[in-house]
This record gives sequence, C-alpha cells and structure tokens, in this order.
Amino acid sequence: MNGHPFSKNSLRWLSRIIFFLVYVLFFGLFYYTYVPLVLQFQMILVPVLLAAALLTILDVGKGILFFVFAFPLINNLPYLSGIEPDIPHAPTALVLFLAFLLGFFLRGIFLRPRLVFDNPVFRPLVLLAVLVTLSGLLTFCRYTNYFPFLTAHIRDLVVNTNGVRVGGALMSSVFSSLNYATGFLFFGIVYNAVRSKEFLKKILFVLSMGASLALFFAFVQRFYSPALGNTPFFESLGQLNSTFKDPNSFGLFAAAFCPVLLGMFFSLKKFPRYFCLILIAMSFIVLFWIGSRSSMLGLLSGTIVFFFLISIRTRPKFQMKHVIALLMIVMVLAAVVFLSRETILFERTIGKIGIFTSRDFAKHLLGPKKLGCWQTALFMLRKHPLTGIGVGSYIIELPNFAGRLEISSVLDGYTDSAENYFLQVGSEMGLIGLGVALWLFVAVYRLICGSLRNTGANDRDQFLLIGLIAGLTVVFVSIFFHSYLGAFDAKYFIWLLVGSICVFFPRKERPVERKSQFVRPFKSAALVLCAIFGVLFLWYSLTDLSLSRSTAENNIDQNFGLYKDEIDPDGRVFRWAKKEAGISVTNAGEELHIPIKASHPGMEKHPVSVNIYLSDEVFSTKVPIGSLLLKGPEWHDFAYALKDILAKKVYLLFETDRTWQPKKLLGENDPRWLAIALGDPWFRPKKTE
Repeated sequence: MNGHPFSKNSLRWLSRIIFFLVYVLFFGLFYYTYVPLVLQFQMILVPVLLAAALLTILDVGKGILFFVFAFPLINNLPYLSGIEPDIPHAPTALVLFLAFLLGFFLRGIFLRPRLVFDNPVFRPLVLLAVLVTLSGLLTFCRYTNYFPFLTAHIRDLVVNTNGVRVGGALMSSVFSSLNYATGFLFFGIVYNAVRSKEFLKKILFVLSMGASLALFFAFVQRFYSPALGNTPFFESLGQLNSTFKDPNSFGLFAAAFCPVLLGMFFSLKKFPRYFCLILIAMSFIVLFWIGSRSSMLGLLSGTIVFFFLISIRTRPKFQMKHVIALLMIVMVLAAVVFLSRETILFERTIGKIGIFTSRDFAKHLLGPKKLGCWQTALFMLRKHPLTGIGVGSYIIELPNFAGRLEISSVLDGYTDSAENYFLQVGSEMGLIGLGVALWLFVAVYRLICGSLRNTGANDRDQFLLIGLIAGLTVVFVSIFFHSYLGAFDAKYFIWLLVGSICVFFPRKERPVERKSQFVRPFKSAALVLCAIFGVLFLWYSLTDLSLSRSTAENNIDQNFGLYKDEIDPDGRVFRWAKKEAGISVTNAGEELHIPIKASHPGMEKHPVSVNIYLSDEVFSTKVPIGSLLLKGPEWHDFAYALKDILAKKVYLLFETDRTWQPKKLLGENDPRWLAIALGDPWFRPKKTE
C-alpha cells in the first residue's frame, strides 16, 4: 500500500470518464448550435449517428467500416430535407465523425485502446495539430474580443465589409479547426485499427459499395433532376454534387478513387475486378458532369503515376498487358470526350481552347476570382509572415484584405477558401504552420517510399498499394487549385488513403518503443516553436488583427442587436432592436437626433426604460449620455450634443429593461424579441458664424 486512496489505474479510469463527459458536453452543444433541428432531417440523421456510435462501441473495426460506407452518402441530406443551402449548418460528414468518435471514446473507458504512434508521420502531424489548436483558440477568442477578459459581453459585431458578423466568424473558426483536428484523429484511429491487408481490402470493398451508390445518384441527378439534392448555385452552373457537399469534393473523390479501383482491379480475381471496371467507367463519366478541371487533371496525373510505377516494378512479361490496358483506357477516354461535347467540363476546357493563344491565358483559364484569392492570400502572408491571420479567418478576412489590396472589384463580394491548400495554410498559419505542413508532406512521401520498398515486385497486393499512391497523387495535384477546407467528406477520404498506405509500411523499420517518435529533443524544440507561434499570434490578435483595428481600417459601419429595415405607415425607416443594441453614426453635425419608440403591451402602466451610452468601436465601454422612460407607442426624439466630440464616428449603446414577443403575447407570426425601434439618425447642422 502506498497510502493513496486511488490506484494509478483508478485515476486513469476516472480521467477517461471526465474526458468523455467533457466530450459529450461539447458534442451536445455543437449539435444544438450547428445541426438543423428539422424533423425530416433528424429522422434520417439520428439513426445513422446511433449506428455509427453503437457499432464503434461494440468493435472499432465495425465502426470504421460503417463510417467508410456512410460518409460519402450523407452530405446532401440537408438539401434533400429542404434545408436552404444559405442557412449555416455543420457538414453532415463532420457530425457523423463526431458520433463515431463518441462511440470510440465511450469504448475507451472500459477497454483501454492500445494506441501506438510509432510512425514518423506522427511527428509533424502532432506538431501541426498543436499549432492548429493554438491558432484556432486564439482566433475564436479574437472574434469574441477576448470575452470575458477584455469585455463582459460577446457582441455579434460586423467583422468584414461584406457584413459577416461574429457568429459567422466563430463558426468558420470552429469548422476549420475541426477540419484539421478530425482528419488527424481519423488517421490515428485508422492507423491503429487497420493493421492487416485483409481488413484493408474489406474497407476498400465497403467504400466501393458506398461509391457505387453515390455514382448511381449522380446518374439520377443527370437524367432525372439536377436539382435533387443539389444547391441552386451549382444547379445553375450545370454541375452535379451527387451525395457530396458540393461538386468539388465529389470530383476529388471520383478522380482519386479511380486509381484505387484500378489497383483493386489488378490485385483482385474473378468477378470483383470487373465490378471495379464498372465503377471506374462511371467515375470517369461523371467527372464530365461535375465540371471540375482540377479533378480531371489530377486523374490524368494519377493514371500516369500508376502505370509508371507498374512499369518499373513488374517483370517484362507483365508490361505488355499493362500497356494494352492503358491504350484501351485512352481509347475509352477519347470516345467519352468526343461524346461529351455538351458537358460542363467540355465547355470549361476544350470549349475554351482558344484562350491558350491569349496573352492573359492564365487569367482566363483560372479565372480572375481564383487569381484574386491567391493574390490576397499572399498579401495576408506578407502582412503576417510567421503566424498568418488565424485558422478559419481567410474566408472571413478576404473582403477586408482585398479592399486594402484594391482588388475588391475583381472579387465583387465573392468569398471562398484560398483555392490552394498551401496558400490557405500559409495565409492562416504563416510560414511556421506552412513549414510544418510541408514537413508532413515529406513524411507522407517517405511513408510511400518505405511502403514500396517493403512490398515485393511479385506481390499481387503491390497493385493495390500503387493504386493508393496514385490516388494520393490525384489529391496532391487537386490541392493546388482548391483547399477543400470545408469539404469534410473529401478530407476523411484523403486521410483514409494515407492510413491505408501505412498498412504496407514495414513494421521492422518502426522504432520498438511507443514513445520514440516524441523524444526529449523533439519535445523541447516543438515546445519552443509553439511558444513563439502562440506569443506572436496573441500579440497580432490584440493589435493588428483586433476587432477594433479592423473596424477602423476597413471603415466598417459597426452595429449589433438590430433586425432588418422596416417602414412605418408614415414612411419612416426604422429597425427593431433587441434588449441590447449598438449603432455607429458618422459625425456630421452639432447635435445628433435619434427617433426611438417602444410597443410593449401594458407599457402605460409599466413604462419601458431605455439607457443610452457612448461607447467604443467594439461596444466594450459605456459612458452614460441619457435615458428615456417610454409610456406610449409614439416616437420620441433623443438628442445629444456632439460639439465636444471630434471623432469621425460616434458609437451608441442602447440597453432596454425588457423585451416582448408578438408571437407569444399576441399570437402573431413574429418570433422576434423586441425591445425598442430605432429610426434613422439625423443631425442638426453646425451653426455658421
């Protein structure tokens, strides 16, 4: 007995329970906040989530098989359920993975998983994960104005010149951080669970089943209804998304899975190999309907890599049949291209072949918006070279930095990712994050080389390995033209490819000790690097990237707590305000006047109290300048002299003692909680001498 009330194992078990409860709290809050609680959607989604969690609790392998089958098939469920695409919500593949992770963590409480991290890939992976966590947390805090340390309230302020607010910025930061984190976690789970080629073949077979359903649905969209499960935007462009979030992620999956299927064709026997040929043909055909040029370019690159690796690794007697197979594929491709003149891909490539003779062919080929995104990303990297502007911030800050770069007219309100993975990482995490990401790519390349060396030239499974490598080649080419930061379905597929290659990596080359990848020198260097990154990014977040600095530099008309513009019977323009609201007014006169009224039932007996304050750009300070006691529904004119205020803008904060809801009290179809109405401010001109 050592005198401790709990043994070491008991403390570990208790810590796992606490960790699981914290995760359950996070998952519940995330689900309530970001998953649409629409009955039709929930009736389909909840059983899928329960199946993922329960199967993982019973057996991690079964959970992985179910997840691999389901994640390509559920991403358009919100569109099929009538949820508008412009309503922000969590990608369904992300929600599915969080449920899968819930089952994994619950299983870990009772059956401690034997997790090993003995592959060199884990060094840059873990370091990048730490940097993403630091950047994501500080970015989240920045958009809340470091609540509760620098402000007592989280205001839903305007964060860019397009009118996006703090809620949207926080959502972007959360989703972008989870895009990295869940991808890393999925790779770690696959690496530990998939240890044999036999189980890997089961995973790829199940993935093929899911892919066949997705490809079939693409044919349904093409010949029955392009709007079915699609968004109006991509439908108008003539692009198909099948069961994926958008055509870009579907295109990456279809293109990268083709070489994998080709490897399965050469490694399998009898009937299953011909099923692979059918899926290859379907995948290639739908690429013309998807219209993703980068995916087609990636497929061509992956096919070249596939046959190149085969040609240098197989005996001469095998080379002829591979050449014949390649010629047949080329003939099929040529036939499909000839028959696909009216497809969106033909129009975006072959149909515009004349642009290559133009002096600005790159601008015409890539498009001014993509080039504008690249240019803005480089500008962000130049302004904050070591740390970037924060994970999830690129799409939020794009209008602001484009305005400073004077290319707003090129983008014309357009917002998207950086359209290049490396520029995305560089703009959001600087040279430090980009350097670690490049280290990760080098580690994956060494993983590929080690796997090839460990697989014999006479081993039939080498074709499967080569297919996986060629699939990753498709990904590598595609990420030069798209970051896929919001495409969780594509991201899980990418990490599945990397985890599958690990099965072929020689175990004898792996260090014996579990912790050998994280020895003291690496830990010390990583700690110093993370400390430098964290301190620098915290400084930038409090200064150059702060909400107050952004408001001033981008001349944002700051406000919060207001509903949309309305017009009363007298033609007065006004907006209803919530219990707390703030407005910014350009200082243009000697005396500011603001019309104010309330409409609370029973206010004659119980007047509505309104306090007005002067504040700063982010409404974190309060200086009382007046109050009103409203006893009737008529308009009241609040006046305030500005003769001593020299600032170009005046920020006013309104606090009302209570709100009311027309739906609750009057039975009207109006669920808003109303405090006061604010009319358009006006000024009494300054007196002239």
